[in-house]
Amino acid sequence: MARARYNIDTPERIIEAATELFARHGHRAVTLKDVAQAADVNGAAVNYHFGDKAKLYRAVIEHCLNHREAAAPIDEERWQALSPQRRLLKFIAALMEQLLHERSTTLMSRIMLWEAIDPTTEFDRLVAKLPGRQLKILDRIVCDWLGPDASERTIRAASISILGQCVYYRYGHNILEKVERRKRTSETEISSIVGEIFEFSAAALHGIAARCSAGQTTPARLPTSKMANLGRNREAP
Repeated sequence: MARARYNIDTPERIIEAATELFARHGHRAVTLKDVAQAADVNGAAVNYHFGDKAKLYRAVIEHCLNHREAAAPIDEERWQALSPQRRLLKFIAALMEQLLHERSTTLMSRIMLWEAIDPTTEFDRLVAKLPGRQLKILDRIVCDWLGPDASERTIRAASISILGQCVYYRYGHNILEKVERRKRTSETEISSIVGEIFEFSAAALHGIAARCSAGQTTPARLPTSKMANLGRNREAP
């Protein structure tokens, strides 16, 4: 009976061990032998259940995506009846829960960072499932907030800015811990971050909406001469 239970649990143990290793070291640095040792199984078990490293990695990606979405779903369909303001707040809250809550769901963010540095064959799928989908959802929220006078470029720029605020707390967390000397992963901290990102983004969107409704279709730009001066000032000792 114990042996049967061990066999039933083996794939899950392999996935969990592989997820930790891929998140910590990246796809290329991890071997099937490493995974077998971490999962406390023999190499034949890994081969039997997953075949090769590429298939195991694909299974890890699917596992992480499913668990992350289940833990804090970004449920655009259920939010459709809400105002753009409420939808944006819910989006930020769900994403920050996915990114910062200290559990297995945050491992997906670490794997995504490795993919950005050293892409594998899974990169395109991950981009479509994560930032690609997130930006499309944000585009629809921002479009409804800004109204019909906003250009596609303006909408996408705002979406990228909002998403950038969110993901920096994950990808820059080591830097932020050194600079601020505090962890940003407690429920209280996550809630505060959500409010801060929303407040900053809402103020920006209100300003952009006013500019668009006034017929100002492009943001103010510094004259080329001033941009050149800024560049020279940066280079000065």
